[in-house]
Amino acid sequence: EKYKQANPSDEVEIVNISENKVPSFTKTILSGTPTAEDFVALETRGAVLAKFKSADKIVLATPMWNFSLPGFVKEYIDCFFVAGETFKYLDQPDENGSIVKGLAAGKKVLFIQAMGGAHKGTEGDIGYKMISQMFAFIGINDVAYIAVQGAAIPGMTPVETALPEVDAFVSTF
Repeated sequence: EKYKQANPSDEVEIVNISENKVPSFTKTILSGTPTAEDFVALETRGAVLAKFKSADKIVLATPMWNFSLPGFVKEYIDCFFVAGETFKYLDQPDENGSIVKGLAAGKKVLFIQAMGGAHKGTEGDIGYKMISQMFAFIGINDVAYIAVQGAAIPGMTPVETALPEVDAFVSTF
């Protein structure tokens, strides 16, 4: 709501990933013999990719589960990673020695992660490391991070503690 108030001309679409889970790859898809049902699954995944490609900004809000992301969140994000669409392999290494070029540069990502403990900036902050590396692979290096820490710690007020950071961020995202 605060983002909408600060950026009234931006179109905002909320996708609840937990209610819009994408179908997994099947044995028949992976073996190159997709069924009619598999083609429907591939269409669904393609629609997720198209929505991602059309977005300028992505806000990903997720809980930390066992120091990582929920599996259904990772499966959804995997739809963004398609050779020839969001990255390509190069014939020769680039000036940095990479054989991959990200094709999704120019987008911004805000990663908000709620966690039971206080792990931001520690070795246990695996979710942020994963998200920033994944998006860098496809050319998105503008990945901001807000950790909502302490959800399971008695006496903590994680949302209230994170709100000033959210407020400061809203006008620059």
